[in-house]
Amino acid sequence: VEYRGRLAMDKKSDFLRKFTRTLEAMTGRQLINSTSDYEVELRLLEKKDGGYVPLLKLYTLPDERFSYRKNALSSSIAPANAALVMQLAKPWLKENAQVLDPFCGVGTMLIERNFLKPANPMYGVDIFREAIEKGRENAEAAGVLINYINRDFLDFRHEYLFDEIVSNLPGVTRTKDMEQITRLYEGFFKKVPEVLKENGILVLYTPEESILLYCLKKFSYLERLGRWVINEREGSVLFVLKLIEIPTCQTETNGVI
Repeated sequence: VEYRGRLAMDKKSDFLRKFTRTLEAMTGRQLINSTSDYEVELRLLEKKDGGYVPLLKLYTLPDERFSYRKNALSSSIAPANAALVMQLAKPWLKENAQVLDPFCGVGTMLIERNFLKPANPMYGVDIFREAIEKGRENAEAAGVLINYINRDFLDFRHEYLFDEIVSNLPGVTRTKDMEQITRLYEGFFKKVPEVLKENGILVLYTPEESILLYCLKKFSYLERLGRWVINEREGSVLFVLKLIEIPTCQTETNGVI
């Protein structure tokens, strides 16, 4: 059993001892906690309200859950994390929503969004052609229809507004510094009202929380609905936001693709 949350180390150890003893007793010792030679890992992810998201990782049993992911890039979100992100955001998602991923990469976020609740249509935009080509193969393997567009999102136009934006936002790398990523985030949030409906939802996974928070202060038409730490070591965080109003300078229709 692995715990991920806010407890101090001594309290964490005490919690895990009590939890595993109770679990063994409740299952008649069909489940036994072991630090080695185990078949499954039970991971407890603490939520903001004090509850937990239980996750199960298989070690000796074949797991075909993410077999659709034929291709990936170094910047791609792990499919298990994408599935977790969507599960956490589920209360704000709706069936048959029109969904856009402006930094879609190989399409993992859109595929997992559709698995959780069917969406139609889905659009994936990315400036890198290699990502688009790999994403098309992943979508075909998943049996999901995604309209991929090889374009810079800041130049993207569409004939109608979307219900949701879901995305794994870019992070700082050796080729992209903090200033460059900050400008990219500012451009993204400035463009949101051009493509998202009023009261539309944003599900954003980011390794750059400080930049995102800076943008939330700058663009007051966005409301924060929820925040979760997904990976403390990497500093990756999930934000669920809502577009509470469309600025008067924005128009509802901005041309076609």
